[in-house]
This record gives sequence, C-alpha cells and structure tokens, in this order.
Amino acid sequence: MKELTRQQRMEIWARVKNGETLREILNKEYTDYGFAVVIKTESCRCDSPEPHPFRSGPVIEPSREEICNAYFTLKETEEKTPRTPAQFLERGHYYVVNRSFRELGSGYLLSNTPADTEIKLILPKLRENLWPNYIENPKTKASGIICCIPQTGRCPMKCKDCFFQSGRSYLEPLDDNLPNMPNPDWVEKHGYVIRVNDGNDSNNRGKSVIESTKLYKRKFYNTAIPKDLENFDAPVVLTVNPAEMTDTKAYLLDPIPKNLMFVRVRVNTWNLSLVDEVIEHYSARGIPIILTFMAYFDGQIPAEHKKNYTFRTRTINSYHAITTKAWKKIMVRYLDDKKYNKWVYSCGKIEGEHGTTACRHCGNCLREYFATIERMKNKEQES
Repeated sequence: MKELTRQQRMEIWARVKNGETLREILNKEYTDYGFAVVIKTESCRCDSPEPHPFRSGPVIEPSREEICNAYFTLKETEEKTPRTPAQFLERGHYYVVNRSFRELGSGYLLSNTPADTEIKLILPKLRENLWPNYIENPKTKASGIICCIPQTGRCPMKCKDCFFQSGRSYLEPLDDNLPNMPNPDWVEKHGYVIRVNDGNDSNNRGKSVIESTKLYKRKFYNTAIPKDLENFDAPVVLTVNPAEMTDTKAYLLDPIPKNLMFVRVRVNTWNLSLVDEVIEHYSARGIPIILTFMAYFDGQIPAEHKKNYTFRTRTINSYHAITTKAWKKIMVRYLDDKKYNKWVYSCGKIEGEHGTTACRHCGNCLREYFATIERMKNKEQES
C-alpha cells in the first residue's frame, strides 16, 4: 500500500477542518492508501520523536495483537458504540496509520480524543471481505466454516505432529500473520460459522479469546484443555488425547458440560484400545466422537505399522498419512452391521489416498454445531 506524503496529510487536514469528512475524502481519493482509524484513551507507549502536522497527542505504535484485540473489545459507553468503520468515521476522532498492517508504524491523531471516554477502537480501511490481511485456512475453504486465531505465538500444547508446530502451516511466518481474524461483518453477511483456534488452544488466555470473538454470532471453540468449558459462550470441541497423551490416556469427562459439541480423538493404528475406551465413554452419554486420523512428518510410526501409512499430500503439506484400506478397517470396527455406533464419525468423508480431508466434503462441524445450539436452547428452557 502507498503512504500519504506530508503534503497530502496537510491538505486532508485542511479539508477536514473546513467541514469535509475523512471517510469521504479517503474513500473517494485515496483508495490505494492503507490507514487505520483509532480512538485510544490509555497512555501511549512512546512519544513522537518529532512533531507532526496532524498530531494533537503522542504517536503510538500498536502491535498487530493490540489492533485485533482493540477492534474486537468494544467497551460499553453511554452513547451507542459504533460497530462498523463507516459508523465510527462519523464520530470525528481519527488516528491515521500510514502503513499496511503487516508493517504497522506510527500514525497521526487528527483531532482531540475525549480523555474521559472508554471507547478503545482500532479499525482498518480494507477490502470488503477480510480484516486485516486475513488468510483463509485452505482445509475449510468452501465449507461454510471460517477459521480464526485471536492469539499470537504457538500453541502451548506443543503436539509434535501438529503442522502448526512444525513451521509448515498456512500462516507462516506466525509472527507476521497472527492474530488471524476475519471481518465479522463479512462473516455475518455470508452466514459463516467461525471455528475459533484451528492452530492454537481456546483455553490459552481463554478470557481474552472469548472477549476477542464477541462480534462473531455463530462460532465454536477448539481446546485440548478440559478446564472451565461452560465458561465459553458457545459450543466447544474438546480434543481428549492431545500431545503426549495420544497413545496412552484420554480425558473422560463426567458430568458432561452442557456446551460440549463433540470430542475429538486422535487416532492411529496402534492406539485403538484407547479409542475404544473414549468411544464407549462418550457414546454412552450421547456425545459425538470424531475420529481424527493422525499424519506424521517425522519418524514416529512403529515399524510394524508402517504398512498402514503412505507418504502423500494432505491439503497443502506431505506427510506419512493413513491409507484408505487401513482407515476403512478402523471405521468398520464401529460402523458395521453388528457394532454400529451412531455417535462415531470420521473427520473428513474418506481418509487415505482415495479420499479427502477437505471440510466441504465432511460436514461434521456444521451438523454438530447446530445440534449443540439446539440442545443448549432446550436446556435453558428446561431450567
């Protein structure tokens, strides 16, 4: 994106003082320029090294995380808080940042910000659909599900086989691309369901995660930490055997949280006794179990099980992933005529070289999201 020159800033400021709105000027004449508008009442992090013509306060350099958290944390005020950039720009308090969000630098305060206000917003000028520089997960493309990660850094679970931990995720480099959050207006317009944390854990800074995603009306959370699940304001998916637990033990919750959407069990061809235990526990309590078949990049597959895996591309990366034959053999354990279990599903329609893990061919998350919403409504009515 281009940056405004000093002369352009002076001209814009003069026009604003003469009664024109910043929104009209920038939208009509400066559509190729990146900027953010800000109301910020907290003390600024640094003073400007030199005076600027638009400045009536010190210059700040907000981080990408601060931008996302500020936008999605709208504090209530006596006057109705504006919820869109257009509404916000009508208020008349602007902080223009002359850089793209990937290289965010200092900006210029165009008018005095009331010291007593509690409003803290940072809004971008950007394309209609995505905010800011949002990157879509290729696995969920065209599925009705949009992913969102409100935190920075890597997931604290540190699962060795997670592609987010391996440095090969679609969001690398993470320092540049996290948080990764879509525009809530665009999400609402298209009726998408938000999957919170496809590459982190929603119980990692959980309160901040909940606060940061308040503007999403339809969402569910992913976590591998069975803690305070009912504190979440939407359905929750729990991974029951994360990281070092994958082959040895699982979280078997009792009682069941009212907003538990389903449990996700990590499956390979040598941990099936644990998978059986998980299925027996949760199916007896009417909770769906989604079998997520593991793929390995490093040499973690026991020699006697290597015949069940083949090196192939899975979405965007190549792994040692389960064959269709081995996948079918596992699924038959729960889906044949004698042992049919209506609570068991595979993540992805068909695994292996003859199948696909793309979410658009699956539907588990959308089905169970709406089923959980209905169940939660019924429980509220009963109480």
